Amino acid sequence: MTQRRSLLLRTIYALCLLGATYNHWVVIYQHGFEWDYGGVSRASATFWTALAFLDPAAVVLLFVKPRAGLPRRWGSSSWM
Repeated sequence: MTQRRSLLLRTIYALCLLGATYNHWVVIYQHGFEWDYGGVSRASATFWTALAFLDPAAVVLLFVKPRAGLPRRWGSSSWM
């Protein structure tokens, strides 16, 4: 039951990320890679543009290495 619930949650999350990926690519298609998103800083614009590549990579990792984003447990009760 836990594995099934995990797969369902990862699938829902992946669908959300794919929707975000679509939106990022629509913006890139309409405005190009150098658009400033209405006047935000260069760092913010670069980050939002990079999400067109990072979001699909996260989708792949959700299914290939689902525990990759989890912190490793140090000791018996603390998370680092």
